[in-house]
Amino acid sequence: MRADKSKTTRSIKIAGGQLDSILRMIEEDRYRVEISNQLLGKLII
Repeated sequence: MRADKSKTTRSIKIAGGQLDSILRMIEEDRYRVEISNQLLGKLII
């Protein structure tokens, strides 16, 4: 059970970091296609 909790916690932290990165791209008015590519890449994972 502890191993599952650890893996889940790690996965959620990684996802949170990826979302922070995408949010930063939006706030910086980055090119929309670039943001879309990042979003699609995260959906595949």
